[in-house]
Amino acid sequence: MSYIDCHRHEHCGTLVGIPLYHPLEEYTDPLDFVATAENLVLGGGGGEHNAAVFNLPLCALWVVQDVVLDLLEEEEQLQANPAASEWFMPLLDYYGLSLEEIQKLEDTLATFWDEDKPFHGSGADYSHWSGEDWARIVEWAKSPFAHLNPFDPKESRVERWLESSVGEYVLVSYPELLTSREDLNSHTETMEKLGKLLGGTGPRFGNVVQHPSGYLMGGRADRIGEPNMRH
Repeated sequence: MSYIDCHRHEHCGTLVGIPLYHPLEEYTDPLDFVATAENLVLGGGGGEHNAAVFNLPLCALWVVQDVVLDLLEEEEQLQANPAASEWFMPLLDYYGLSLEEIQKLEDTLATFWDEDKPFHGSGADYSHWSGEDWARIVEWAKSPFAHLNPFDPKESRVERWLESSVGEYVLVSYPELLTSREDLNSHTETMEKLGKLLGGTGPRFGNVVQHPSGYLMGGRADRIGEPNMRH
């Protein structure tokens, strides 16, 4: 039995063809991986790819920066750009968002760059991946058949692509993984509205594949017939 199957977990979907899991209890063996219910884990199951553990606040930060703040840059520039203000400000208004609350969310998420010590300022712990693992991931991530927005090495690093894909998934489909944290729950309303904006305007990444309800794709529950699956 694989390490991940020794503990309760949810199967959330797949990314680069590898199962994405949500631990429902703590994983503490550093020889395999260390994770809690505040993380998502890519791989680590029986016969699967070696595990990577995602630091979800930083994954969400990349999305906030790439999708929202990079478009706006400075509010003054937006106001000086009639073409941008004609479509983006009404969009924020429609979802009940303001530049100020998005900036406050970014500031809070950015504190995890220093404070989340196990990740050393990274969006994930890839310490169990070998050079061969990375080579496979890069090739799989480039596939246009498996992803809405495949990895393009001319545009970003593959780590940023993986982490942004996970961050967008969490903001849109599983915001409780962020809003349930004491250090983030003051931004619950902002994150929920931002998730609706991201989901309602089309995915920028959209690379986590969720399986239709009814398919048993894994996950361990307390009783047979009650698999923990996220739909």
